[in-house]
Amino acid sequence: MTAKQSKNKITICTESPFGSIVDDLILYYNINIDENTEFEVTELSDISQERQTQVKKLRTELMAGRGKDIYLLKDNPYAYSTEEAFLLDVNKTLYNDTWADLSDYVKNDKTMQDCFEPVMKAGQDDGKQYILPLTFDCNIIKMDQSVADTVGFDMNDTLTPLSDLIKSGKIDKFSPYNFMIFPKNWIGSVVDYQKQEITVTEDEIKSIMSYGVKEAFRKDVVFEINILSASDEITADYSSEEVSKNVYYPMFTMNGKPFSNVISYGAISENCKNKDSAYKFLSLLWKNDFMSGKGIALGEETNENSYKESGAIYTLDGIPVQKSAWESWFTGEYNKNQNEQKKLNRQRDLDNFIKVLEQIKVCQFYGSYDREIVNVNKIFESPTKEYHYTNEFDDIDERIDKATQMIYDNLKYSAFE
Repeated sequence: MTAKQSKNKITICTESPFGSIVDDLILYYNINIDENTEFEVTELSDISQERQTQVKKLRTELMAGRGKDIYLLKDNPYAYSTEEAFLLDVNKTLYNDTWADLSDYVKNDKTMQDCFEPVMKAGQDDGKQYILPLTFDCNIIKMDQSVADTVGFDMNDTLTPLSDLIKSGKIDKFSPYNFMIFPKNWIGSVVDYQKQEITVTEDEIKSIMSYGVKEAFRKDVVFEINILSASDEITADYSSEEVSKNVYYPMFTMNGKPFSNVISYGAISENCKNKDSAYKFLSLLWKNDFMSGKGIALGEETNENSYKESGAIYTLDGIPVQKSAWESWFTGEYNKNQNEQKKLNRQRDLDNFIKVLEQIKVCQFYGSYDREIVNVNKIFESPTKEYHYTNEFDDIDERIDKATQMIYDNLKYSAFE
């Protein structure tokens, strides 16, 4: 048998944010693990028409059992249209024999034991690990310490179902504008994909929509309270001066369970012929050096010059799933463009930020409904001012009904499709 014939071959499907990372992982693998392994990489195009053609073909191959060995992808329903998305709802692929069972690999991999369990469960079915979440994100509430003292809000309040919070009056200081425009913020984990059911009623959704819309422009709201993506904090414009302390809370949800979404992930197809090699390659991204932002050490000497892809974890969006990497990620330890005062400010807010992440109870991949409910805000667009929303309509009750129906129907579609 010739040397060429004896080479192991691994095929990979990925997309542009992973491009240079995959190149350097291949280099690392050939240097440190197996020099005889060949890699064939298919990178999804960012050009709409090309991507549509690609994903249609590649998705068909995957579902027919002729897919690539490794898939390293981002899950973003807002970045691509329905025609451009590789998988419209990754959650559903957990139940149709698409992916290889990686449970034994994960169980025996010490690196994986440090991964945040609620997020890892997003890739599980019946306790078996089929997909490996790499980064995730969640909505959080952020306010200045002085505002927090005024509002009188605490961490336990965010573990209360939203309808009860509204009745209690504890969120009257928040801007209901956030409810009207972004129902995704507060819906949470209400779709059970395995049981094919939703756990909220249409009336419950309408009650919250009514509160959000009819109260949206009260003048006594404390607007210094922000609802934002947790991962936005890594790009937040932290002052180079010493600034007041920030306070974070988990975002409240309909069922009182702080919720998150997977942003990027890796998986091995069920049809992969050499799962051992595929896992050895894929799992390199879960090593602490990469997760923390330090990068990929290509040489035996681990000096600064031997690392490539330093800070690459930030380019993938989301928060690393490995808990021990959270401090390095949040403080920007390996972000060379950040000055020392900014790092000090982040260090000061670190403990509270991590405590918020630890409150997350549920994580899922984005559902197909996420592509539609972002359009709810259009129902309340101002007819006279672009990108402005209002509740000053004669038919406001009918509009609330329409928004409620849009949310409920899309949740049902996601569960039963």
